[in-house]
Amino acid sequence: KANVISYSTTMNACRGHWQKSLALFDALCREALPNSISFNACISAASLETQWQVSLQLLRDMDAALLDANIISYTNVLKACSAALHWSKALDLFGELLQQKQRPDVMGWNAAMAAANAGSQWQLLLQLWEAMTSGSKPNNISFTLAISSCEAGSAWQEAIRLLRRMPGIGPPNAGAALNSCAKGAAWQMALEVLEKLPEWQVEPGLVSYNIALDALVKGQEWQRCLHLFHRMPQLSRQLQWDRFSCSSAIAACVRGQLWSEAK
Repeated sequence: KANVISYSTTMNACRGHWQKSLALFDALCREALPNSISFNACISAASLETQWQVSLQLLRDMDAALLDANIISYTNVLKACSAALHWSKALDLFGELLQQKQRPDVMGWNAAMAAANAGSQWQLLLQLWEAMTSGSKPNNISFTLAISSCEAGSAWQEAIRLLRRMPGIGPPNAGAALNSCAKGAAWQMALEVLEKLPEWQVEPGLVSYNIALDALVKGQEWQRCLHLFHRMPQLSRQLQWDRFSCSSAIAACVRGQLWSEAK
Protein backbone atom coordinates (compact mmCIF):
# COMPACT_ATOMS: atom_id res chain seq x y z
CA LYS A 1 0.00 0.00 0.00
CA ALA A 2 1.25 3.45 -0.89
CA ASN A 3 2.52 5.52 2.02
CA VAL A 4 3.46 9.18 2.60
CA ILE A 5 7.02 8.65 1.33
CA SER A 6 5.95 6.97 -1.92
CA TYR A 7 3.32 9.65 -2.57
CA SER A 8 5.87 12.42 -1.93
CA THR A 9 8.41 10.77 -4.23
CA THR A 10 5.83 10.45 -7.01
CA MET A 11 4.74 14.07 -6.58
CA ASN A 12 8.35 15.20 -6.93
CA ALA A 13 8.49 13.27 -10.20
CA CYS A 14 5.41 15.16 -11.45
CA ARG A 15 7.11 18.53 -11.79
CA GLY A 16 5.72 20.20 -14.87
CA HIS A 17 2.35 18.52 -14.24
CA TRP A 18 0.95 20.33 -11.24
CA GLN A 19 -2.59 18.94 -11.69
CA LYS A 20 -1.26 15.38 -11.38
CA SER A 21 0.73 16.36 -8.31
CA LEU A 22 -2.35 17.92 -6.72
CA ALA A 23 -4.44 14.83 -7.51
CA LEU A 24 -1.82 12.67 -5.82
CA PHE A 25 -1.80 15.00 -2.82
CA ASP A 26 -5.60 14.73 -2.54
CA ALA A 27 -5.32 10.94 -2.72
CA LEU A 28 -2.69 10.99 0.01
CA CYS A 29 -4.92 13.11 2.26
CA ARG A 30 -7.67 10.47 1.98
CA GLU A 31 -5.30 7.72 3.14
CA ALA A 32 -2.92 9.38 5.59
CA LEU A 33 -1.75 12.63 7.10
CA PRO A 34 0.64 14.47 4.73
CA ASN A 35 3.93 15.67 6.17
CA SER A 36 6.10 18.69 5.36
CA ILE A 37 7.87 16.81 2.54
CA SER A 38 4.63 15.98 0.74
CA PHE A 39 3.34 19.54 1.15
CA ASN A 40 6.60 20.94 -0.23
CA ALA A 41 6.54 18.53 -3.18
CA CYS A 42 3.07 19.73 -4.18
CA ILE A 43 3.92 23.41 -3.55
CA SER A 44 7.02 23.05 -5.74
CA ALA A 45 5.05 21.48 -8.60
CA ALA A 46 2.43 24.25 -8.47
CA SER A 47 4.92 27.10 -8.17
CA LEU A 48 6.96 25.90 -11.14
CA GLU A 49 3.92 26.55 -13.33
CA THR A 50 3.09 29.88 -11.67
CA GLN A 51 0.03 28.48 -9.91
CA TRP A 52 0.40 31.02 -7.15
CA GLN A 53 -3.10 30.61 -5.68
CA VAL A 54 -2.71 26.83 -5.41
CA SER A 55 0.76 27.08 -3.87
CA LEU A 56 -0.39 29.81 -1.45
CA GLN A 57 -3.40 27.74 -0.33
CA LEU A 58 -1.13 24.75 0.26
CA LEU A 59 1.12 26.94 2.40
CA ARG A 60 -1.91 28.00 4.47
CA ASP A 61 -3.10 24.37 4.72
CA MET A 62 0.35 23.44 5.96
CA ASP A 63 -0.01 25.95 8.79
CA ALA A 64 -3.52 24.65 9.59
CA ALA A 65 -2.09 21.13 9.83
CA LEU A 66 0.36 22.44 12.45
CA LEU A 67 3.30 21.75 10.19
CA ASP A 68 6.13 24.28 10.10
CA ALA A 69 6.66 25.75 6.65
CA ASN A 70 10.37 26.13 5.99
CA ILE A 71 12.43 28.42 3.76
CA ILE A 72 11.89 26.12 0.77
CA SER A 73 8.10 26.29 1.21
CA TYR A 74 8.07 30.09 1.36
CA THR A 75 10.61 30.55 -1.43
CA ASN A 76 8.59 28.44 -3.87
CA VAL A 77 5.38 30.38 -3.12
CA LEU A 78 7.31 33.66 -3.36
CA LYS A 79 8.55 32.73 -6.82
CA ALA A 80 5.05 31.78 -7.99
CA CYS A 81 3.53 35.07 -6.73
CA SER A 82 6.35 37.13 -8.24
CA ALA A 83 6.14 35.37 -11.63
CA ALA A 84 2.39 35.98 -11.69
CA LEU A 85 3.06 39.70 -10.97
CA HIS A 86 1.47 39.50 -7.52
CA TRP A 87 4.57 41.16 -6.14
CA SER A 88 2.90 42.76 -3.10
CA LYS A 89 1.61 39.36 -1.97
CA ALA A 90 5.11 37.92 -2.43
CA LEU A 91 6.63 40.67 -0.29
CA ASP A 92 3.97 40.12 2.41
CA LEU A 93 4.96 36.45 2.50
CA PHE A 94 8.62 37.38 2.79
CA GLY A 95 7.72 39.59 5.75
CA GLU A 96 5.98 36.59 7.35
CA LEU A 97 9.11 34.52 6.85
CA LEU A 98 11.27 37.13 8.60
CA GLN A 99 8.78 37.48 11.46
CA GLN A 100 9.13 33.75 12.09
CA LYS A 101 12.84 34.43 12.65
CA GLN A 102 13.82 32.15 9.78
CA ARG A 103 16.95 33.24 7.96
CA PRO A 104 16.29 33.15 4.21
CA ASP A 105 18.92 31.63 1.96
CA VAL A 106 20.13 33.39 -1.18
CA MET A 107 17.26 31.91 -3.23
CA GLY A 108 14.74 33.35 -0.77
CA TRP A 109 16.34 36.80 -0.89
CA ASN A 110 16.46 36.63 -4.70
CA ALA A 111 12.76 35.74 -4.82
CA ALA A 112 11.93 38.76 -2.63
CA MET A 113 14.14 41.05 -4.76
CA ALA A 114 12.51 39.70 -7.94
CA ALA A 115 9.12 40.58 -6.45
CA ALA A 116 10.30 44.13 -5.65
CA ASN A 117 11.67 44.39 -9.19
CA ALA A 118 8.33 43.21 -10.65
CA GLY A 119 6.63 46.01 -8.71
CA SER A 120 9.20 48.64 -9.77
CA GLN A 121 10.10 49.07 -6.09
CA TRP A 122 13.77 49.80 -6.74
CA GLN A 123 14.45 51.47 -3.40
CA LEU A 124 12.96 48.53 -1.52
CA LEU A 125 15.01 46.16 -3.69
CA LEU A 126 18.22 47.90 -2.67
CA GLN A 127 17.15 47.73 0.98
CA LEU A 128 16.64 43.97 0.57
CA TRP A 129 20.07 43.75 -1.07
CA GLU A 130 21.71 45.47 1.89
CA ALA A 131 19.89 43.23 4.37
CA MET A 132 20.86 40.11 2.41
CA THR A 133 24.55 40.94 2.08
CA SER A 134 24.86 41.41 5.84
CA GLY A 135 24.55 37.66 6.29
CA SER A 136 24.39 35.88 2.92
CA LYS A 137 26.67 35.72 -0.08
CA PRO A 138 24.95 37.11 -3.20
CA ASN A 139 25.11 35.18 -6.47
CA ASN A 140 24.97 36.47 -10.04
CA ILE A 141 21.16 36.60 -9.96
CA SER A 142 21.33 38.80 -6.85
CA PHE A 143 23.77 41.18 -8.55
CA THR A 144 21.67 41.30 -11.73
CA LEU A 145 18.53 42.21 -9.79
CA ALA A 146 20.33 44.87 -7.75
CA ILE A 147 21.98 46.47 -10.79
CA SER A 148 18.65 46.44 -12.67
CA SER A 149 17.05 48.32 -9.77
CA CYS A 150 19.79 50.95 -10.01
CA GLU A 151 18.96 51.36 -13.69
CA ALA A 152 15.30 51.96 -12.84
CA GLY A 153 16.24 54.52 -10.20
CA SER A 154 19.08 56.17 -12.14
CA ALA A 155 21.34 55.31 -9.19
CA TRP A 156 24.44 55.07 -11.34
CA GLN A 157 26.99 55.32 -8.50
CA GLU A 158 25.49 52.28 -6.79
CA ALA A 159 25.23 50.43 -10.13
CA ILE A 160 28.94 50.93 -10.79
CA ARG A 161 29.85 49.90 -7.24
CA LEU A 162 27.87 46.67 -7.65
CA LEU A 163 29.30 46.02 -11.11
CA ARG A 164 32.85 46.25 -9.77
CA ARG A 165 32.04 43.73 -7.03
CA MET A 166 30.35 41.24 -9.37
CA PRO A 167 32.38 38.05 -9.93
CA GLY A 168 31.22 37.42 -13.51
CA ILE A 169 29.95 40.41 -15.47
CA GLY A 170 27.60 39.68 -18.36
CA PRO A 171 26.08 41.89 -21.09
CA PRO A 172 22.78 42.47 -19.20
CA ASN A 173 24.62 43.72 -16.10
CA ALA A 174 26.96 45.96 -18.06
CA GLY A 175 24.03 47.28 -20.09
CA ALA A 176 22.01 48.08 -16.97
CA ALA A 177 24.97 49.92 -15.43
CA LEU A 178 25.50 51.86 -18.66
CA ASN A 179 21.81 52.79 -18.73
CA SER A 180 22.04 54.04 -15.15
CA CYS A 181 24.91 56.29 -16.18
CA ALA A 182 22.96 57.58 -19.19
CA LYS A 183 19.86 58.35 -17.12
CA GLY A 184 22.02 60.16 -14.58
CA ALA A 185 23.89 62.08 -17.33
CA ALA A 186 27.11 60.55 -15.93
CA TRP A 187 28.84 60.55 -19.31
CA GLN A 188 32.39 60.16 -17.94
CA MET A 189 31.46 56.94 -16.13
CA ALA A 190 29.50 55.71 -19.16
CA LEU A 191 32.60 56.07 -21.32
CA GLU A 192 34.73 54.37 -18.66
CA VAL A 193 32.35 51.39 -18.52
CA LEU A 194 32.30 51.21 -22.33
CA GLU A 195 36.10 51.15 -22.38
CA LYS A 196 36.29 48.42 -19.72
CA LEU A 197 33.80 46.04 -21.37
CA PRO A 198 36.51 44.04 -23.24
CA GLU A 199 38.40 43.57 -19.93
CA TRP A 200 35.21 42.00 -18.52
CA GLN A 201 34.93 39.68 -21.56
CA VAL A 202 31.86 41.60 -22.76
CA GLU A 203 31.81 42.56 -26.44
CA PRO A 204 30.78 46.22 -26.74
CA GLY A 205 28.02 46.12 -29.33
CA LEU A 206 25.79 48.69 -30.98
CA VAL A 207 23.44 48.88 -27.97
CA SER A 208 26.35 49.73 -25.64
CA TYR A 209 27.58 52.49 -27.94
CA ASN A 210 24.07 53.88 -28.35
CA ILE A 211 23.72 54.11 -24.57
CA ALA A 212 27.04 55.94 -24.37
CA LEU A 213 25.90 58.37 -27.09
CA ASP A 214 22.72 59.00 -25.11
CA ALA A 215 24.76 59.66 -21.95
CA LEU A 216 26.88 62.22 -23.81
CA VAL A 217 23.81 64.01 -25.16
CA LYS A 218 22.23 64.14 -21.69
CA GLY A 219 25.53 65.39 -20.29
CA GLN A 220 25.54 68.18 -22.92
CA GLU A 221 28.79 66.83 -24.40
CA TRP A 222 27.69 67.25 -28.00
CA GLN A 223 31.22 67.37 -29.45
CA ARG A 224 32.22 64.11 -27.75
CA CYS A 225 28.96 62.57 -28.89
CA LEU A 226 29.62 63.41 -32.54
CA HIS A 227 33.23 62.23 -32.26
CA LEU A 228 32.11 58.84 -30.91
CA PHE A 229 29.32 58.65 -33.49
CA HIS A 230 31.75 59.09 -36.40
CA ARG A 231 34.23 56.61 -34.87
CA MET A 232 31.72 53.77 -34.53
CA PRO A 233 31.81 52.42 -38.12
CA GLN A 234 35.62 52.61 -38.05
CA LEU A 235 35.82 50.51 -34.88
CA SER A 236 33.76 47.60 -36.18
CA ARG A 237 31.60 46.62 -39.12
CA GLN A 238 28.91 45.68 -36.63
CA LEU A 239 28.71 49.24 -35.32
CA GLN A 240 26.66 50.55 -38.23
CA TRP A 241 24.41 53.38 -37.16
CA ASP A 242 20.75 52.71 -36.48
CA ARG A 243 17.92 55.12 -35.70
CA PHE A 244 18.98 55.39 -32.04
CA SER A 245 22.55 56.32 -33.00
CA CYS A 246 21.30 58.88 -35.51
CA SER A 247 18.80 60.30 -33.03
CA SER A 248 21.60 61.01 -30.54
CA ALA A 249 23.79 62.49 -33.29
CA ILE A 250 20.98 64.80 -34.44
CA ALA A 251 20.37 65.91 -30.84
CA ALA A 252 24.11 66.66 -30.54
CA CYS A 253 24.04 68.69 -33.76
CA VAL A 254 21.06 70.68 -32.51
CA ARG A 255 22.87 71.31 -29.23
CA GLY A 256 25.91 72.55 -31.14
CA GLN A 257 23.79 74.50 -33.66
CA LEU A 258 25.21 72.48 -36.53
CA TRP A 259 22.01 72.73 -38.57
CA SER A 260 23.46 71.61 -41.88
CA GLU A 261 25.06 68.49 -40.39
CA ALA A 262 21.84 67.63 -38.55
CA LYS A 263 20.04 67.46 -41.91
